[in-house]
Amino acid sequence: MARFFLGARQKPIPQDLVRRFVEINGQPGIVAYHQGQVFGVFTMDVVEGRIRNIYIVSNPDKLERLPNLPPAPC
Repeated sequence: MARFFLGARQKPIPQDLVRRFVEINGQPGIVAYHQGQVFGVFTMDVVEGRIRNIYIVSNPDKLERLPNLPPAPC
């Protein structure tokens, strides 16, 4: 487990991420976009008002079904 967290610190996170609060599978979540493309998803499993699990997905194969960020209105 420690190796995972140490390795995760090595991955660069872009400074210009755009984050949107969303509902994913009925639970609160955040989708992060980089240059309009889905970069990662953060969700929580909430039971009786308490966080039971936290999920972070950044595997591009698992994120390919999510829509990209729509262009900003002019």
